[in-house]
Amino acid sequence: MLNGDRSSADAIYSQTLHRARIFERASRRQAAAGEALSALIFAWGADISLMQTSLFERVVLGRKALIRQYFAEAQTLLSAFDPTLPDTIGDESVADLQLRVREQLFRALPRDLAMDVTARLPDITYLASVGAPTREEMRNGARARLQGVSSAQFCTRRRRDADDLMLQALVAHERAEDQSAAGLSYQSDVLSLEAYLVESAEVVGDHGLWTVELRWELGTCAMSELRGLPEDFYAAVVTVREALARGLGEPDGTRFLTVLPALGS
Repeated sequence: MLNGDRSSADAIYSQTLHRARIFERASRRQAAAGEALSALIFAWGADISLMQTSLFERVVLGRKALIRQYFAEAQTLLSAFDPTLPDTIGDESVADLQLRVREQLFRALPRDLAMDVTARLPDITYLASVGAPTREEMRNGARARLQGVSSAQFCTRRRRDADDLMLQALVAHERAEDQSAAGLSYQSDVLSLEAYLVESAEVVGDHGLWTVELRWELGTCAMSELRGLPEDFYAAVVTVREALARGLGEPDGTRFLTVLPALGS
C-alpha cells in the first residue's frame, strides 16, 4: 500500500525526524535527573532515528519510494547494539558509553552512509557529567519493567487486566458514568500498550526492552498533544486509541489497534 506513495514517504520521513527530537529531549531530561540508563536509551533512540532518516534518503527518496526495502534495512539497526557486551561498560560517563554504541551502529551501515550519518548526530556533551550505568543496572532494567516475571507472563497478565478494565468501563458507560468509564478504558488501553510493546521488543530480539521505553515515550508525547476529548464515551476512546497509534507510527500503530480489547456496540 505504501510502496510508490510519495505522500506516505514524506510522512514517514517527517515522523522519523520528529522521533529523533522527542528522544533527544527525553535523553536530556533523564540526564538532568541523573537517570543514566534512561538517558542512554533515549540517546540511542535519537541516533537510531537520525540514522534511519539517512537510510530513508538513500533507499526511498532516491529510488522512487522503495518503502518496504527501507523498513527491512532500518530494522537491522535495532539489533546492531548488544547492551550486555562486557566491553561496553566500564568506569566512564554515559557520553563515553554512547560513543561506543555509535561505533557498533556504524559497523551495521555501509561506509559512505556511516560518514553521512556522523555529521547529523546530535551533540552528547550533556551526557558527560552522568556516570554510565553499571552492569547490574543494565541487567536489571528489563527485570524491573517485567516485575520479576517472564515477558510472556507479563503480556498475558497485562492483556487479561486490560480486558477486565474494559468490561468495567462498558458497565460504567451503561450506568451513564462516562467519566469513570473513560478513565477505566484509558487504563485498559495503557495495559494493552505495555503488552504490545514488550511483545514487539522480544520479537526483534530486544531482550533489554530498550525499544519499550522509546515507544512508550512516543505514546506519552502523542497523548500530551491532545486538546481535550469528545463528550461521547465511544468517540473519546477512539480518540485516545488513534492518538497512541499515531504516536507509535507505522507499522506499529496499525498493529497496536488490532490487539486492543473490543469496545462492544
